[in-house]
Amino acid sequence: MAAEKTPDKTTAKHAERPPKDASTKDALIAAGSRVFSEKGYEGATVKDLADEAGVNVSLVSYHFGGKEGLYRACLENFGKFRLETAERLLRKPESEADFRLRLTMFAEEFMNANICDMDICKIIHRDLDMGENPIAMDVFKTTFLPVFFAFRDFFVHAQQVKIIRSDFDALNAAAMLFGSLIHSVTSEPLRKKTIGQSLEDPAYLQKTIHDYISIFVDGCLRKQGT
Repeated sequence: MAAEKTPDKTTAKHAERPPKDASTKDALIAAGSRVFSEKGYEGATVKDLADEAGVNVSLVSYHFGGKEGLYRACLENFGKFRLETAERLLRKPESEADFRLRLTMFAEEFMNANICDMDICKIIHRDLDMGENPIAMDVFKTTFLPVFFAFRDFFVHAQQVKIIRSDFDALNAAAMLFGSLIHSVTSEPLRKKTIGQSLEDPAYLQKTIHDYISIFVDGCLRKQGT
């Protein structure tokens, strides 16, 4: 993106209130994802963020109130998208086929979103594991944790309507599948280096999702007569 033009005297009065151009905000969020992923929150400077986005350094403060606001926006954008996806797909299943289909669609969107946003994925897991960034923890509690609870509630309802077995804890079941999906995404760089396979390959991605869902769902389904 081209650098912002310096206003002349006739437009100087507008300099303190530039238009909130969506493309500029999007460019800063994309740049923030890359810079925070590479340098971490403490290592990234406002200049780094502005330079990466190709905009004037003042626009970081104008649009986001500074580095902290941009960091929060990067995580919240992704987190809110994940929550909206969960609420849309993880509705109460009506049958075994519906249960399997909704899990498959969720897994597909989850893995595709994380693959497309590997920088955000790296930031989330690194900063939450370190436990030193209160912003990351706050966004986790307000967006990512509700996604997991929606996942748990999906299993609870499936048990209540006798689609799946009732002899296991729904929270554990949700954690097992959710954790497997996350691990598959976070291990992508190592997978590429060691076995030469990548989730960026559509065929391999679909096979991976199919295997996860088949193994998991077949283990959850009620046996005849139970």
